[in-house]
Amino acid sequence: MSTRRAGTSSKRDSQATGRVLALRFVRSLGFSVHDFEIAEQALRQGPDDDVLPSAVFWRVMQKSYEDARALDHWHTLTLIDAHRALLIKGEGGDFRAAREASSSHEIQEIMALGSVFSSRSVSAVKVVSGGCCPPCDALDDRCYSFSQALNELPIPRVCTASWCTCTWVAQDGD
Repeated sequence: MSTRRAGTSSKRDSQATGRVLALRFVRSLGFSVHDFEIAEQALRQGPDDDVLPSAVFWRVMQKSYEDARALDHWHTLTLIDAHRALLIKGEGGDFRAAREASSSHEIQEIMALGSVFSSRSVSAVKVVSGGCCPPCDALDDRCYSFSQALNELPIPRVCTASWCTCTWVAQDGD
């Protein structure tokens, strides 16, 4: 018979799952397990202290995030913020700011690279909901100017699902 409280075991299982997820995200963005462990140790105050996986992920990614911002590398920023939002969500935290930042970077990437991937000029973005939730579905195929999309960020703001699966796509100007 276990002497642990049910909540403690559940919390540790959740943190272990979050840690594995954070390790995968760090590796998928070109960093090593060693980078993760160094950041984790730097954040730990004592040998038995728990550290949130999202905090460790952010510590590893911070320099890359700053470099990507300086270079307007929107795709990298989109990925880092989306991964960070997923980790915060998994910890039960408020992930909306990171998810909104990811959506904003996605729009900025389309602005910057849209004409490269299209034979026509890209003048706007369009919402693709894919059945996410009723409010998002109401926006499906709706076009927004770049500035309107960035100011309003209707996705993910209107979403009622636990995680907005909508995306932005380029809208040809012709």
